[in-house]
Amino acid sequence: MIALFTRHGLATVRRISEREVRTRVAGTVLGFLHYVITPVFFLSVYAFVFGTVFVTRWSGESDSFGGYALRLYAGLIVFHFFGEVMNRSSGLVLENPSYVKKVVFPLELLVPAAIGTALFASLISYAVFGIGFVLIRGLPPLSVLSLVFLWPPFVLSVAGISWVLAALGVFLRDLSQFVTTLVPALMFVSPIFYPLSMVPDVIRPILFLNPMTYYIEAMRGAIFDGVWPGLTDLALAYASSVLLAGAGLWVFMRLRKAFADVI
Repeated sequence: MIALFTRHGLATVRRISEREVRTRVAGTVLGFLHYVITPVFFLSVYAFVFGTVFVTRWSGESDSFGGYALRLYAGLIVFHFFGEVMNRSSGLVLENPSYVKKVVFPLELLVPAAIGTALFASLISYAVFGIGFVLIRGLPPLSVLSLVFLWPPFVLSVAGISWVLAALGVFLRDLSQFVTTLVPALMFVSPIFYPLSMVPDVIRPILFLNPMTYYIEAMRGAIFDGVWPGLTDLALAYASSVLLAGAGLWVFMRLRKAFADVI
């Protein structure tokens, strides 16, 4: 556990993440452009389906397809980060059996390394998003700076869930199939393609059980509507994310003792 907070631990996370990024683009024709093309492709498909076929709009964007696409893209960045880490987490330990045999290697660092790889893709997506935002709407409001405060608790929450899935995935080999089925379903019960105001009041509180809902709404409000996240909500987000991360790490450390016997 202490390895997470040491210089060596952080360096290890960085090396694993960088190696993963290089491996993904090694031998490809487009190289790092894949990190740009993939989100833009999904944005185009989703924007066409939900922006022209089903015609979903946010208030204030009723006549702007570009405005809808930007709001959609802002939600997709959050989802793609969450989905990539979740889809990988249940197989992280199984994919690295050599690390399990090394008693001195801190296996808990595999989750932060996977998160680092996903964050790299998110940063590129934000760069593309920023260019599109400036071209369509101009400069964003000052509240966009609150993203710096919203991402850390979101990352901690994802880490907590990922540690649990990574540990359980060693013993439940079909867990990865369940996760890859659940993640796309979560996309449609998240306020990505539609504003939260469209959800009936009775169902709306249930959507907040989804770990992405609060962050998608808060980030979108900061980017488009100039709304800073409330201090109470932000404090609760930090408190719950620290508890979730701590609980997830505790589960992982308790179960890791049996990893070598199973693998």
